[in-house]
Amino acid sequence: MMAYLAWPDACPSVTYLKQPRGNGTLSGFFQTKPLENIHAGQAVFWEGDEASNAVQVVHGVLRLYRILHDGRRAIVGFAFQGDVRGVAFHGSYLYTAEAVTEAAVRRLSCRHLHNSAAEDLILRQEIFGAISNEMSQAQEQIVMLGCKSAEERVASLFLMIARKTTNLLADTVEIGVPMTRLDMADCLGLTIETVCRVVAKLKRMNLVSFTGRNHAIIHSVRALAHFAGDDLGLYATPSLAS
Repeated sequence: MMAYLAWPDACPSVTYLKQPRGNGTLSGFFQTKPLENIHAGQAVFWEGDEASNAVQVVHGVLRLYRILHDGRRAIVGFAFQGDVRGVAFHGSYLYTAEAVTEAAVRRLSCRHLHNSAAEDLILRQEIFGAISNEMSQAQEQIVMLGCKSAEERVASLFLMIARKTTNLLADTVEIGVPMTRLDMADCLGLTIETVCRVVAKLKRMNLVSFTGRNHAIIHSVRALAHFAGDDLGLYATPSLAS
């Protein structure tokens, strides 16, 4: 689904790379761009459009989806605060990015970013890191859809949200769940009825409880990870939002 970047010099010697200039970091480049407020339901970019800009999520959540030939929607993931999308594309965007909540983003020209990275080793490494993160998330999605049961998929989604929005220093964490049950179903390859049934089971097991429409408590990250069939180490890393 993703393409690799083609740099001007395939294998440049480190001795020819210039030292970083000022804000020679990916976040530093985005900081120079204006903040753009996005309303819930509004698209940041559309599938098939020219992939001219990379986008950083400053706050809020984006749903990333593709429309299948028969009109069905397939959500390929979500982007949270700190996530960067668009640097891995070549030619056109492979999915639509749409705000789930009120959100804010910054846009950065891919051409400018790639040209700058050709002369800046640190920026170049950060771009490869952003691409690697997106590829890793895509691989996790493939494993989840191909190998996990409905119950494991729903539990894994809650764990993903926790990992992206908290630092998981405690076994009990509070998370926001801004996406609808339909969003969850379209992301997990399930029906909305199945998602609701599994969520109800997680509540009965006291693994997850809801304190509002879009606010949940994971009572034991360790127990939920075991239920999801996941390695707890995957969820013990600091989040981008921290």
